[in-house]
Amino acid sequence: MYVVFSFLLQKSPNTVVTEEPQDDVSFISVMLGHKNIEEWNERNVIANVAWNKLKLSDDDEKKFPKLKKTFDKLNANALKDAKALMYELSDAAKDLEGDEYNPLYLEGESKIFIQRADTRIVSYLEDVCIHSGGVHPDYYYLTSNFNPKTGKKLILTDVMSSIRGLPDILEGEIVGKYDYLNFEQNQLWTIFKEYSPEDYKWTIDYQGITFWFSPYDIASFAAGPLSVKLYFDEHPYIIRDEYKKAPSDSFGKNL
Repeated sequence: MYVVFSFLLQKSPNTVVTEEPQDDVSFISVMLGHKNIEEWNERNVIANVAWNKLKLSDDDEKKFPKLKKTFDKLNANALKDAKALMYELSDAAKDLEGDEYNPLYLEGESKIFIQRADTRIVSYLEDVCIHSGGVHPDYYYLTSNFNPKTGKKLILTDVMSSIRGLPDILEGEIVGKYDYLNFEQNQLWTIFKEYSPEDYKWTIDYQGITFWFSPYDIASFAAGPLSVKLYFDEHPYIIRDEYKKAPSDSFGKNL
């Protein structure tokens, strides 16, 4: 399935549009292709690696050539990583293979979830799960945020004026949402105080900014992956104004 966003300009027949206004925000297309590699024994699949491939529409490839170049590099790295993981899983599956009625199946899967894609920022979450024969699978979050004009990856301080008060805000939000985890006083604040802008995993949409935490980041594996969203209407000064503006006169559709 591909997700395509389109932007419509309403104009009279005599209107000549020469350039998109600097402050205007419009959707761009980011499509996801599904890729996988399988390893079989005589009867069954014993290992599988699946991932998403990033692609822009033909029109947006022309408008954002640097973002296309970034996506091409990410896709090449994803294929390289998938082949390396398949090599590991295939060997492990052959060593641990069960009988024909209970075959061992090892897998790695990476799913991308687009949070926002417009002329201001492209933001997405990557949910990774790897089952390599251990007691439980390993899973974790990755996040990516790009400036579509430059193709460069954005860090937290690119969208936030300051992260000085962020440890206090995150601790309050997480403790409130996950009160059953019984965090010690200032436990999270101490962790976040050591974070650099590059350490945070975050995505942004038109309602707020979400912070994502893999198992062991701030809690035990048993707690699972955690996340907390800071809404713009509740924290109006947390994000630079240019990242709070949503596209107008546009629509999204699934193809």
